[in-house]
Amino acid sequence: GVWAWAVAEVPDGFNPRRARLRRYLYVAPHWGEDLDAMREAAELLAGTHDYASFIQRRGEEGSTVTTVYEIKVEVRRDLVYIYYTGRGFRNKMLRKLTWAILAAGRGVLRRRDIEELLARPRPGAVPSAPAEGLVLLDIDYGVEFQVDKAALRSAYTYFLAKYRHTAAHAAALKAAGEALAGWDE
Repeated sequence: GVWAWAVAEVPDGFNPRRARLRRYLYVAPHWGEDLDAMREAAELLAGTHDYASFIQRRGEEGSTVTTVYEIKVEVRRDLVYIYYTGRGFRNKMLRKLTWAILAAGRGVLRRRDIEELLARPRPGAVPSAPAEGLVLLDIDYGVEFQVDKAALRSAYTYFLAKYRHTAAHAAALKAAGEALAGWDE
């Protein structure tokens, strides 16, 4: 969902597509992917490149060259956290970059494969990771927002309740799967 918890007066001609910075997070289950390989892939994929291999075009024209300022990969317990920072991202770009980073961690993509996808783009060559793990964390428009503390508290309470429900559900599913795996012995 979308929550409005702050407002700002903006100048005429303001365009929300022209943010100074956007920060996204992708969270995926950690299935033993190699952290060093994922970090190497992230380092290769960050920067200014032709990302045509990592974009799903929807008939729009325009350059596929853009800059990703930073891609940071962390593993915490049984989850992989991939943070993206840039001015803007094209259609499905973050999900395709995520797929490539996770594939590198699984040994499916090697360094030279990623270099090849960047040097000689092949649209449609890279699948997309599922949408469920992607969240927009922050947008910097260079304007001063007035925070509605009650709305912020309400959003926080909502997301905390969703997290608790989902975490409990995930733990129950994991326990059920482990119990089923025990029947194989």
